[in-house]
Amino acid sequence: MALIWPVYDGREPTRGEPWASLPFDDIAGPLDLSPGDFISDLDTTPRFGRVTEDLSIYGFRHIIVQIDPDEAVRINWKPGYYRSPKRPAEVFDWLLQRALAPDLGEENIVRVSYEYSADSEGRPSMKILVVLAPGAVGKLSSKKTLAAFRTVMDHLRKMGAEGTPLVQYATEEELEQAVE
Repeated sequence: MALIWPVYDGREPTRGEPWASLPFDDIAGPLDLSPGDFISDLDTTPRFGRVTEDLSIYGFRHIIVQIDPDEAVRINWKPGYYRSPKRPAEVFDWLLQRALAPDLGEENIVRVSYEYSADSEGRPSMKILVVLAPGAVGKLSSKKTLAAFRTVMDHLRKMGAEGTPLVQYATEEELEQAVE
């Protein structure tokens, strides 16, 4: 398994747990990883920017994939840390979409995006937009969308996100009409 870490610039590169632990074959393509993205061995924690300062206030800046020795042998890469060229927000969106696919059906999801928000009591939260494929609305029962909400809650909790998310569903057509 490979670990996906969101990383800050500065002296404290990350906090908590990785965003995901997935088979390397599932992440190599979506994260655009190649052997040339290697940045350090497993015994050297990758750091970026001014390493004497706490720069976490600027949010996650990098996605690092940790490949353990067993996985590295299997894929014929060096064990260590690799830096994905993908932005943290892109990877977060992809992980949310991947988490929702079993409940909603991969073919029913065009994309997933999010933005940070606050709930009615001012606590940190997140708005998640699930853009559905044409015709998907008729295929999704309340049971499936409720299961998807529980999945999102569990997934966000594992990723260290706070609050209860607001999950919204729309088609591209509905989004275009909302802008007009």
